[in-house]
Amino acid sequence: MDPASSRTAQGIDRALDHLIESGEIGVVLLDDSLIALETRGVLARSVPIGAPIDEGLPYLAGLAPDLLNMQDEPDAAFLLSNVGIAGAEKVNIEAFWQPGDRRYCLLIHKLGLRTAPEAEIIKQIKSRRIAEQHLQQTRRALAEQTALTEILSEAAPVALAVIDQSHHYLFATMAWRDLFDLGLEPVAGRALTAGFPDGWPFPPEAIERAAAGQAVRDQETIGRIGGREKSLRYSAVPWRRGDGPPRGVLLVASEHDGEQAQAAALSKRVAHLEDANRTIEEIIAIAAHDLEAQRRAIDRALEAAEPFALAQIGAHSQRLKVLLSELLEHTRLAGGPVPFERVDIAAVARGALAVAGGGVNFKITLDPPVAEVTTLKLPFETIVRNLVANAVRHHDRGSGTIVLKLEELGAAWRLSVSDDGPGIPPAGRTRIFEAFQQLETGAAKGGVGLGLALVASAARRLGGAISVTDRPDGARGACFALVWPKSQDR
Repeated sequence: MDPASSRTAQGIDRALDHLIESGEIGVVLLDDSLIALETRGVLARSVPIGAPIDEGLPYLAGLAPDLLNMQDEPDAAFLLSNVGIAGAEKVNIEAFWQPGDRRYCLLIHKLGLRTAPEAEIIKQIKSRRIAEQHLQQTRRALAEQTALTEILSEAAPVALAVIDQSHHYLFATMAWRDLFDLGLEPVAGRALTAGFPDGWPFPPEAIERAAAGQAVRDQETIGRIGGREKSLRYSAVPWRRGDGPPRGVLLVASEHDGEQAQAAALSKRVAHLEDANRTIEEIIAIAAHDLEAQRRAIDRALEAAEPFALAQIGAHSQRLKVLLSELLEHTRLAGGPVPFERVDIAAVARGALAVAGGGVNFKITLDPPVAEVTTLKLPFETIVRNLVANAVRHHDRGSGTIVLKLEELGAAWRLSVSDDGPGIPPAGRTRIFEAFQQLETGAAKGGVGLGLALVASAARRLGGAISVTDRPDGARGACFALVWPKSQDR
């Protein structure tokens, strides 16, 4: 209590003593079963110590349940007005329950006291009693929360910590302190990076993103702790109070078995390579026949030596060029690791449109207008390029609009590419994703049937799937939809 509050309390106590001594007020203290423990003042002298209160104050007879109910409602007030007691004029009786001491306080005061200056003293006494009760309740609640926090800190098996916006600890479990070699000393108020001369083990940008309101979940990193490297898995989640802005960051971490992780990654990589090898073998086997067919066609055109032979040779040469280019794309897609990067969908789509020769007659529309996504760069760009080229190549009118729409589906992305061409019959919607398959729709200029097979392969590389339907708005054309996970763990 500060000095000013202490002086005020002392003044109230002195005023109360004066009113008791002058016979204006009487005080009775009762235990939690309404037995009188202590009395002060002439107005309370008729109350016997150690006896139920209604023996000394008959007017309270039958009111014991109301008094006892006050223990469940500490803020409730009890007032009995204009009653007579032995050897005194009419009085008021007020009761207060004091939960901290588990006792009642009865104030007995004369009726006329309410109009006297001393009435303010009564008001202050009541306010002080209520304030003390609230303070005791708050202290008990705080003590209970502190005890629960200590139990959580000591017993929780999870390495968990909460930091404020200035990156100082508010709380940390024992598992967290053990994981990061922080010792047994309390960490509250300590800087997060204290004791890490080589830098904090988590990427600082992850914590900054969480502090700004964006959760970072299930990431892996390698940090130097206590002179040795540890492989860690961590999450950083914004910590708020209610719906307010982030007040800090909740961090969860665990030591990741590096050898186990490497083995799992290697197993995944081997499975991917085996699948890629099977795909390439199938494509090469089919491509060999197609290449041989083009070679024979060129030979026949040369033997004919007719005026249009050069045009035929040029067309076959172009077909060979496309075939070899798409075979190379398959090989690149099935090769080594690809980067996880930010991709500007508009730039990729417009570049594909220019290469496909549709820059003048075709228009690209994006929803949203500025669409970027962080994903595996090579397979994603392969999908966008080939879907745009496919829409141009198979359009039956020579001009149109291609719409790309990016949506978030929880932990996944969805990219739809819609055109206003002839559409794709339901019977052919599975076959078009197989190598060297083309439908007899649209212009079908310059294709060899590998583009959509590339798209299907790239979708698998992303961990997703590609499908084709009619346009959802019912308009003319087809809608290709790619759905793939946001996670980097590919």
